[in-house]
Parts: sequence; structure tokens; C-alpha cells
Amino acid sequence: MSEKLPVITTAAPLVRLPEKLPRIGLTLGGGGARGLAHIHVLEVLDELGVRPSFITGSSIGALLGAAYASGLSAAYIRSLVEETLSARFDLITQLFTARTPPLQKIFNVFPMRSALLDPAALLELILPKQMATTFEELQIPMRIVATDLSARDVQVFAHGDLRQAIAASIAIPALFSPVVIDGRPMADGGIVDPLPYGVLPDDIDIVTAIDVSGGARNVVVGPRPSMVSVLTQSVLILQKTLIDERLQQTRPDIYIEVPLDDFGGLQFHKAKGILAAAEPIREEFRTKLLRVLTSHKVS
Repeated sequence: MSEKLPVITTAAPLVRLPEKLPRIGLTLGGGGARGLAHIHVLEVLDELGVRPSFITGSSIGALLGAAYASGLSAAYIRSLVEETLSARFDLITQLFTARTPPLQKIFNVFPMRSALLDPAALLELILPKQMATTFEELQIPMRIVATDLSARDVQVFAHGDLRQAIAASIAIPALFSPVVIDGRPMADGGIVDPLPYGVLPDDIDIVTAIDVSGGARNVVVGPRPSMVSVLTQSVLILQKTLIDERLQQTRPDIYIEVPLDDFGGLQFHKAKGILAAAEPIREEFRTKLLRVLTSHKVS
């Protein structure tokens, strides 16, 4: 694969957009492998030549959002996922049953003989070299949320080490070891804010949020589901409950809920199937986005 940076392009849109566009805030939610559906949204943005003014993300949304904010095109992100990341990210589940020496470095073994994955080491395996390493290097400003386990509250990252913030945001409890930042243990952002549109800046005109937390009803079936399935399904249930409560208080201008009932949170090896199943959200997102862009009055 070419090492040349595949930057975001501004394609000529198929419809006439206003000369001055509103400031768009894009929030990509958490949901494990189901979050690969976010790629459709990024592709629509590229196709229309619409560039978000700000991105926020939690968990897988933080990872994909950071890739896009780094300047990688949606098409390139898709190629990475389909050709590389789906196989490498699937190590998450494989490593709980296969402890081969070359893969031992991404384990962090704790005193009580419980081995958790090191999210920072995992990111070394899956992130492309073209990714930014700090928030200051991003082409689109971004905020990433994680959970401060000591404070039992949301932690928002917007400056400094980007990859450390992503590692913290994806650190699902009991699967990943916490990421210690400034002496405080951080874990999955989805625990407290799985769809963090509330941390977008106040000057955003259009709030867009992509929810991939619901569904997954058909993946934990039978009397003896695996430990990993139970853990990831529990996280998805928690995330969906939090999002539904937040939506009752305030709703984004554009809200997309992605129905992916047949895919679990760690089924990264099914990337192509997830993308195929999520295909209908492309038209839904395009229609809603164009409607808002053409009706919004920019002051």
C-alpha cells in the first residue's frame, strides 16, 4: 500500500450547496466493530465535498474520527479496514485463546493472573503511519472522551498525545487494561458518554451524531455465551441506555441510528458484512445532511 498521504478530497457535489456552509459538528459513537459503519458517513461527506468543522468521538468513533481528522480520506480508511485492520483488530478475541510469543507484548499481566490487552500496544499494530500523533497535528479539530475511573466521570481530551487518548477511549473494562494518564486510570469512553455530541464546541451550527450502540440482539444466543460476548454485549446495553436517556434531554440536528442486530462488538473480522449491512444509512445521512445544509441560514 502506498505510503503517500491520501488526503481528504473535496469532490464536486451532485447537488448545489450554499456558498457559505454552516459549521458542522460530527460525533461518532462507540459500539466496537459495529462502529465500522461510520465509514459510510465519512464517505458521504467526501462525496459531497462537505468538511466537518469539528469531530468528537468515543471508543471506535474516536479511532475512526481521529483517522479522518488526520487527513485520511474515507476511501483510504475503508481500504485499511477491509485489507488490514479487520484481521489485526480480530486479535482482540484470538488472544484470549492463543498466547503465542510474538503477541505477548500486547498483554499486561496483573498480579491475580488476569491478563488484559494493552490498548496502546494494540494501536501500534493497527494504526497507519500517516495518522497524526498529537491533537495539534490534526487537520480537523477533535475531542475524544474516556472515563476517568478515579473521578467516576467523563474525561475529555483535546490536546497533546492523540494516540494515548484513543487508547484510553477504547479500553473496554475487563478486556483492556486501563490507560494511566497523569496518574489517573482511564477506560472506555462509552461507560459515561458513548455518543458525545454534548462536548462539541458552542459555536457549532449543525450537530450530527451517529449512534452504532443499539441492536446486536442476535449475537449472544444460547445457554452458554462466551465471556467476551457477555462483556461486549453488556457494554452495548449500557451504552444504548445512556444514549436514549441523553436523547430525551436534547437531540442532535441530525441523528442516525445504525441497525446492526446480527453483529457483535468484537466481530472485526466481519468488516465487509458490517459495511454491507449498514449501506442503507448512506442515503439516510445524505438526505438529512442536504436538507439541513440547504435550509440552514448562516449568519
